Amino acid sequence: MRIHLARFALANGDDGIEQTVAMMRQIIIASASLPSVRDQARQIAASVPLESPALAADPVRQVYRKLAAVRSWVSDHYTFMFDPDGAEVLYAPDVQLATIQKYGRMKADCDDAATLYGSLCRSLGASVCIVCVGFSDSERGLAGTVPFTHTWSQAAPSSEGKAWIEGDVTRHAQKIPMERIARVKTWPV
Repeated sequence: MRIHLARFALANGDDGIEQTVAMMRQIIIASASLPSVRDQARQIAASVPLESPALAADPVRQVYRKLAAVRSWVSDHYTFMFDPDGAEVLYAPDVQLATIQKYGRMKADCDDAATLYGSLCRSLGASVCIVCVGFSDSERGLAGTVPFTHTWSQAAPSSEGKAWIEGDVTRHAQKIPMERIARVKTWPV
């Protein structure tokens, strides 16, 4: 397992979010082809039973069930923990999987859960996007806009007109007020 550390200035406001999301996208794309990520995704997908002949004959429903199983697996192995003050830490999915293998859980924040879920789903051939949200009850950021304060990834069999399965596994631990979302932006991976 290799761990790469990079230290760089992160811009304020939306520019900093754009930088972070760009790095998350790169991490998801690069990690989806790693053997440890592919193997874990395949193992999770293989655990999904075919309950009926109708399900076996419907490949799109099969993919949705596999993506839901990936979400459930990530949720079962994740504990929310804030990044250190003044730092944005992004753990690569292979590092997260090694941590889960060793300790049974990964302790990290929402962007790390997003990269893990996104890379596992992308390795199964799904379309993935990253979602950032800001809340109406948060302090106003630069230029009076609601700042983005939470993120997740979501996946679907294809990006064309299909429902997305969101991978937000840290929402409950943070007591995220989803009914007060005031701002949303989505980036395709």
